[in-house]
Amino acid sequence: FRSNAGRLRINTLRGQPLEVGLDLDQQFDAPNIGMIHFWPFWQDNSDVHAYTLQNLDALYFQRVDNPFIAQCFTIFARAGLRIGQSVDGTTNKLRAGNIDFDRGNFGIWVDPTSVAGTRCQIANYTSQGETGLTGTKGILLQGDNAVIQTGNVDIRECDQNGIRLEGTNNSVRVGLLTIIDYDVSAGGFPAVEALAGNFAEVHGRPEISGGVGPRFGGAGTIYVDEWRSFTPVVTATVGVFTTLGTVSGRFKRFGNTVSFEVDINITTNGTAAGAIRATLPDTALVAIHQSIGREVNTTGVSLAGTINPGTNYVDVYRYDNAYAGGDGHRIIVTGSYEIN
Repeated sequence: FRSNAGRLRINTLRGQPLEVGLDLDQQFDAPNIGMIHFWPFWQDNSDVHAYTLQNLDALYFQRVDNPFIAQCFTIFARAGLRIGQSVDGTTNKLRAGNIDFDRGNFGIWVDPTSVAGTRCQIANYTSQGETGLTGTKGILLQGDNAVIQTGNVDIRECDQNGIRLEGTNNSVRVGLLTIIDYDVSAGGFPAVEALAGNFAEVHGRPEISGGVGPRFGGAGTIYVDEWRSFTPVVTATVGVFTTLGTVSGRFKRFGNTVSFEVDINITTNGTAAGAIRATLPDTALVAIHQSIGREVNTTGVSLAGTINPGTNYVDVYRYDNAYAGGDGHRIIVTGSYEIN
C-alpha cells in the first residue's frame, strides 16, 4: 500500500513473506491492522529461514499516520517492525499492542532514514533473537528524534544489546522491562545502551540477567532507579595531590534528581588545600545543594559538600570549612541534586 489508500483495514492476515510482509507509505488516515501471523506456512526450511533473517521486514512503515496494530506474530524476520522515512515523511503516533517478534534479528528497528521524529506507543511487547545470529537486538534506534514509549516489555536471546539507541536525540521510555540472555556474544554490550545524545528511561525495577556486559551503559543519558558506577575526577582547588589511591563513585539518575556517593583515597596529600573537588555525572540545575560525608581512616571528622548551580562537581570541606584531606585520608561523601 504505497498511495493514499486511506482508512486501510486488515484483519487476519497470514502468510510467509520473504522480503516485506506489509509495506505501507503515504497512509494519511489511521490504518487499522490486526491478527497478523507470519510463519513458515510454505517452507519450514533452514535455508529459507536464513534468507528471511537477512531480508524480511515483516511490517515496513514509512509515512504512516496514526496506525493501530493489535495481535501480531512474526518469526525469522530481519525486523518485526521496521520504521523508515520516504519523501512524504515517517510514521506518526503508532499504537500497538500484544506484539511478539520471535527468533528474529531486530524486533523493533527505526532505520537510519527515519530522522523526522517517529513516535510510537507499544504495550505488551515480546521479542527473541535467533540463536547464533550476529548482532541481534530487541529494540534498535538508528535514526534521529524518535520517541518510543512501551510497557510490559520482554526481550530475550540478544547477541548484543537488548535495547540500543544510536543516531541522535532518540528517546525510549520503558515500564516493566525484562531483558534475559543479552550480550550472548560476550562482547561487553550493555543490556540497555544509549549512545551520546540519546535518552533511555526505565520505570520500575527491571529484570535483567544472563549477560556478560553491564546492565546499563553508553555515553547517552539513562534514567533508572538503580545504582551505577562512575569514576569521578578528583582535584584540589588549591595545590595538587602527590598521589591518590582508589577513587570510585556510584550514582542513581531518576526523574530530575541525581543521588551520588564518592569514595576518595588520598595516599600522599602533597600541596593540595582548599576544597577537595570531585566531578559528578550531571550538571546541577538552579539551587545550591549540600551533601554530607565523613573521613573514615584517620580523623573521623564530619564533612560537608557543596554543589553550586551550573556545575558538575562537589566541593568537599571539613565540617568547620577547613581543608578535609591529608596523608592516608579516606573521604566518603553522599548527597543528591536537581538536574534538567
